[in-house]
Amino acid sequence: GDTMLDRIHQSMLLFGDGRSEALKRFLVDDGVGKDNRFWRLAQTLSAFFPTLALGNELDPRLVSHDPLVVRDYQTDPLVLRKITVRLAHVMMQDQAGLIKKARRFHTPCFLLHAGDDRICDPAGTRDFFEKIPIKDKKLKIYPGFYHELFNEVERKKVFQDMEVWIEKHL
Repeated sequence: GDTMLDRIHQSMLLFGDGRSEALKRFLVDDGVGKDNRFWRLAQTLSAFFPTLALGNELDPRLVSHDPLVVRDYQTDPLVLRKITVRLAHVMMQDQAGLIKKARRFHTPCFLLHAGDDRICDPAGTRDFFEKIPIKDKKLKIYPGFYHELFNEVERKKVFQDMEVWIEKHL
């Protein structure tokens, strides 16, 4: 839509669906996030309706290839199926500013991301990694893996890679 409220709604739908790369394009590339009216309205909605919750339409099958992990995710009462206006606002603000903060990152790091993650786009992790100014950094993308690396069928590989990196840095 063309109104600012339509843009807020669109950004919350993208965020609620876990479409982080699409949200980044919407906020950054399309320029919506540069419009102060967008953030003022988002802040106002967050202030007046902080507990207003929108449905989270994430497909649980995108969490892991392990059917037991998916079943546990679906039945876990602590997994929220909605997101509040306040939480979405705070997280959109953080996401918009996080890449800029990468340049201030001076700690050795090992970033991991699932190659087939459709909840959080690996491109965001790559972008953050490329902007970290230190040389002692590593990025590992696991092709074929879904969002929860540590709960994937082949999680042993992830833990082995972490162990090697940690031992190298002790």
